[in-house]
Amino acid sequence: MQGSGQVRKLPISALAVLLALVHAAPTRADDQVPPLQCDTGPLQRTYGGTEWVVYSCSDRNTVVIYTAAANPGKEFYFMFTSQKGELHLYGEGNGDKKYTDAAFEELKPMTREDVDALIKATELVKAPQTTDH
Repeated sequence: MQGSGQVRKLPISALAVLLALVHAAPTRADDQVPPLQCDTGPLQRTYGGTEWVVYSCSDRNTVVIYTAAANPGKEFYFMFTSQKGELHLYGEGNGDKKYTDAAFEELKPMTREDVDALIKATELVKAPQTTDH
């Protein structure tokens, strides 16, 4: 989100459940799937005429696009995932459909190459420096 200087972190509860489900594919009991962390970024982007923040995930394959603080369509997020070699776009939340539908229309034609470019861009974002006192 440009101009405000505010970046909102992803809500942990709903996103954590969704991410757990994304990686809950049937596996043998002794197979362990590492937890998916989606905290690389954020990028500020405009989709459907409103502001969104983009994070990539630890699998270097998944992208989460969440409403920015100033987005009138909040609370909503989209997620790009790849399953069996196919790119999938998923959205969920209580956002105003006027704004989330407009963003969806802009996101749905994105290709694997577009998502890979977002991932690379999120990896270039420098995390804020924190100091321990």
